[in-house]
Amino acid sequence: WPLEHQKRFFEDELGVPLAFEAGSRKYFPASNRARDVRDALVAHARRRGVDFRFDTLVTGLTPIAGAAPEGPRWRVETSRGVIDARSVIVATGGLSVPATGSDGAGLRWAERLGHTVHPTYAALAPIVASPAIHAHLSGVSLFARIRATRDGKTRRTEGGFLFTHRGYSGPAVLDLG
Repeated sequence: WPLEHQKRFFEDELGVPLAFEAGSRKYFPASNRARDVRDALVAHARRRGVDFRFDTLVTGLTPIAGAAPEGPRWRVETSRGVIDARSVIVATGGLSVPATGSDGAGLRWAERLGHTVHPTYAALAPIVASPAIHAHLSGVSLFARIRATRDGKTRRTEGGFLFTHRGYSGPAVLDLG
């Protein structure tokens, strides 16, 4: 999806002004609030008829054989009953935090449905500090240059740096991955 189309979508369709951060060479909401992006995406989805079901665990996903083009094509089994749907988007998450639902079930369903599933690996991970000695700075963001060495290899990056309640994040930290 070309960058100019993404910018138009966020700014013109969703009404979320973007600001370019020169250090990271990335766009962020001008408000610096991720919730503005989330809220705009949720409102956009609702306008398009998306039905959100919170606190509901998907337990099975099966194509409906011989379904009419305009009728339901999928049976979605959930902890709150069965949903027949014309289309389904499987956002698998990953394997990172099973308590939030990212336990690999979506990857297994995709594989059973014939999709190629490649081995997963950690990506875009924050740095967790234990103890989190800078937790009192949580929410403070600044520009930083970072150098990190692992297994004899040194990586350097610069850009947005964010103190969190558990460690460090932001584009510069995530780019170290």
